[in-house]
Amino acid sequence: MQTGNDDIEARAFIFDLLSVSFAYPTEELYQSLLDGRYTEELEQQVSKLSKAEPLADMVGELAAYCDNNPASDYNVFESEYINLFEYNKDATPLHPNAHLYSDDEPQPVSVYLRLKSKYRDFDIEMASDKVTEQPDHLSVQLEFFAYLHRLLLEDNDEGNQQKINNALSDFCVELEWTHRWAEQLRTRPAHAFYQPLVLFLLLMLETVCNENEK
Repeated sequence: MQTGNDDIEARAFIFDLLSVSFAYPTEELYQSLLDGRYTEELEQQVSKLSKAEPLADMVGELAAYCDNNPASDYNVFESEYINLFEYNKDATPLHPNAHLYSDDEPQPVSVYLRLKSKYRDFDIEMASDKVTEQPDHLSVQLEFFAYLHRLLLEDNDEGNQQKINNALSDFCVELEWTHRWAEQLRTRPAHAFYQPLVLFLLLMLETVCNENEK
């Protein structure tokens, strides 16, 4: 069964939002969680999906962030992200970078080169400045995944559509590392936003990738 445009458009929005959500947090992100804008927009997009029910339940968990021990201010929220994903003197931070969760390719360079090649196939060049996340960072990978979905809506050429769908299937394999990362995150003290967000991400990937296998 062919995926409808509403479904594809919603997926593009959701993966873009997830990309922003797993990047270094901004004050705007924090405020959108407090005032409910984040989950309102997410709920609206999830409702467009043909298989929305389990994802809608997870949106409900994210909407409860304000009731589940939220950070008292942006600085605390920022510190929580750093402790989980960047630097922690008491426990190894769970950097969201693919090469760290691969048995076959633990060295980053080969992973970076492979991903850069995939991005380049769709005319995307990674910036080389130090501020830019590495190509295997989850936020970068999800941004590309969202971009592929948008391309499906914009390019009606049959050959290009096949190329895009092949790239989506290929990138589902690239994102399999998130399962191991999520398992390690579950061993840490629960975070009211990031842990349900990871579960939502896994559900989204399962929905999209299982469909791409058919």
